[in-house]
Amino acid sequence: MHEVPGRIRVHLCCGRMTLRQADLLECCFRVAWIYTVFAYFHTISSLYLLNIFLRVITVIAEIIYFVLSDKKLRAPDALSPCG
Repeated sequence: MHEVPGRIRVHLCCGRMTLRQADLLECCFRVAWIYTVFAYFHTISSLYLLNIFLRVITVIAEIIYFVLSDKKLRAPDALSPCG
């Protein structure tokens, strides 16, 4: 995944993950999956499950991120710029 025009990304002043960091994290998870789950089961189905689990983990992480960022933005001092 690379940064392209039209891709939605939410920016918080003081805490955001770049697309490069997100890609690195996803890559690490894929490698860990291959060395653990795939190494144990040795089936193509276990590789297909990787995409499903990545999507679920991504959705959960995004929900947590947006809930926390929403709380941050609704805080009384949220109108001040970072710092």
